Amino acid sequence: MEHNFKEEIQKKYSKIVAKAWADDDYKKKLLANAEVVLKKEGFEIPAGLKIQIIEESENTKIFVLPRAPLNFDKIEDLEKRFTANSAASGPCGCSPHDAPPLASSW
Repeated sequence: MEHNFKEEIQKKYSKIVAKAWADDDYKKKLLANAEVVLKKEGFEIPAGLKIQIIEESENTKIFVLPRAPLNFDKIEDLEKRFTANSAASGPCGCSPHDAPPLASSW
């Protein structure tokens, strides 16, 4: 079930990216009012959730700094997570497959 959900999200994402690449007006709308465009594309956007879309340029890479977990107080907590998690898990305890891919050109 979860696998199908992830596939569905990936298909919607790919469609939006392709449309933005092909249609400048669509891209402008997406960048200006992401929530409205994403809802039209079938995404459920909870009330109050802000979506920010940033277009990458040729000379810019985007690094998303996630918010700290609620139970994260100090660096020692992160070190404990690194130690407690297997090599297959990231520092957040999630699978690296759940994280967005980094550009291979970095």
